Amino acid sequence: LIIGLILHSSRELTGINIVYNYTPEIFKAANVSDPELGTVGIGLVALSSAGLTALLADRMGRRFIMISGLVVLIAAQISIGVSQTCYRTGKLLLWSCGGEWTGPVALVSVFVFTAGFVSSLGSILWIYVNEITAPEARGKTNLVCFAIHWGLSMVVLFSYDWIDKSLAPYTFFLFAGLLTLFLILVVLMIPETSNKPVHQVCQELREQSKRWPPTVAFLRKCSTVHPSNDAVSTDH
Repeated sequence: LIIGLILHSSRELTGINIVYNYTPEIFKAANVSDPELGTVGIGLVALSSAGLTALLADRMGRRFIMISGLVVLIAAQISIGVSQTCYRTGKLLLWSCGGEWTGPVALVSVFVFTAGFVSSLGSILWIYVNEITAPEARGKTNLVCFAIHWGLSMVVLFSYDWIDKSLAPYTFFLFAGLLTLFLILVVLMIPETSNKPVHQVCQELREQSKRWPPTVAFLRKCSTVHPSNDAVSTDH
């Protein structure tokens, strides 16, 4: 449950709903010449990324995909932030870096951000949480995770205008910082689940908690799952 909450929280705190709902504003803030065309491009990137992930999920492993996805998201957010600090509503800011290159950088960064999200937290997350949860606990676990998921989604969306006015042009650096924290937690806490039964994953969580006692000692309390009632984790 704790890992599920962390993953669902990290999903919403990527700022993905801000990117989807405020794409024209983000592009305008970085001097993109045609924001509407960029919005169409995001849809195409998302579609192609989802198809690629479906093909590679078992081959590359859930853990690797989520960690690499978070790294891509952090890099893309920093890049978006840099493009906005150099160009914001037509004014140079912070340093004399020019504004001509900020549009293409912002456009590519948002496309990379979308690809990184869809191929990791946007898709694998839903499979992964079920794979680390005992069958009898999946209903309650998903209920709590969904509540956090949609609750944080509303908080981020409704607070974005205030955050952006307060922090602009540094807004995306904030999200990059939050995701860096989640990346550390994911690296320390989550095991690989592909083609493994839940009881084996739970045992790996216990062993992992012994290596990182200050951070994840509570995982030693992972419920015991009888192998006969367990299902092997495979792609759904």
